[in-house]
This record gives sequence, structure tokens and C-alpha cells, in this order.
Amino acid sequence: MPDNAGVAQAWLDRLQRERPECFHEPAFFPAKLSEEAGEAVKEANKRLGFHRDSWDIWHEAEELADVVICAYGQAIMAGIDLDNAIAHKHRKLQERAMRS
Repeated sequence: MPDNAGVAQAWLDRLQRERPECFHEPAFFPAKLSEEAGEAVKEANKRLGFHRDSWDIWHEAEELADVVICAYGQAIMAGIDLDNAIAHKHRKLQERAMRS
């Protein structure tokens, strides 16, 4: 199974072929990430009882996966090594927790 960046790269490759007008639109990736985050929040709201539709664990999981794929895609487009950025952020959070 491909890693997160590999999955995101495959998504970007498909998007570039199928929807080049979106691929080259600078606002597309942040807008897509925002859309997917909103869908993940909607699923969480179902789980928490703030939405009348029934909750399904796999649907929430898929929406969260979409968020991760979009974040990796945006990072790839910006030339960011997201795995390295996550590791760096994790170290900063650990240091912050040790000071508390």
C-alpha cells in the first residue's frame, strides 16, 4: 500500500489529467482542503449528536482520509515535505509539553 504522500501524488496526477483547469487554479487546493475539512466536521457532528443524520464510523474515517490526502496534495504542490513537517511539529509539541 502506498504511503500518504504516494496516495496524494496519485490523486494529483489524476486531477491534472481529468481537471487541468482546477489543477492550475491557485485557490483550488486550499478550497478543496477546506471543503474536505467541513465534511469531516459534519461527520463528527453526527457522532456527537449535533446532526439529525445517523453516524457511520467508516464515513467519518473516509472524510478524515480525504482531509489528509488533500493536505498532502497541497504540501506537494507547495514543495513541502509534510512528513518532515509533521515530525518537526511533533518535536516542538513534545518540548512545549515538557516545559509545562
